[in-house]
Amino acid sequence: MINSIQPTSDWAEELPPNCPPETAVAPPYEIFYRLVKQFPPTPEDFYSHRKLYPQKTFHTTECRARSLSVFSSLEECAKLLKLPLHKQKKLVQLILPPESGVILHPGTQLSHYSWWQTAKYNPLLDCQEVTHYATTPTTSRNLD
Repeated sequence: MINSIQPTSDWAEELPPNCPPETAVAPPYEIFYRLVKQFPPTPEDFYSHRKLYPQKTFHTTECRARSLSVFSSLEECAKLLKLPLHKQKKLVQLILPPESGVILHPGTQLSHYSWWQTAKYNPLLDCQEVTHYATTPTTSRNLD
């Protein structure tokens, strides 16, 4: 992966200084999964928590609060559908091109990534609904 940090004005949302982190990389047409409220998704499905809840206190950095969660594992993303907060949501697949922004694997969950989206990328055009999935644990990342 190639580092593709761009000026703040190029991002879909206003970002704090030094955000995204310099360790974030451009995704080279990798497959990721995300939950959305409906299919087809709306622009709001690709708003950060900070944009959705501007007054809320988050227990993370402001940079992470302005990122979007995506998963490299279909199974791990599908597990979220079992939670009451997400039961009514839909699961979509995206193939993120390098111009979509940058991603960072921020923690211990192997398939979870933070994604900072560029202003010029429209994820709505690349979403495909996923209707068949298993929710068994997975430990490896699918790079196909």
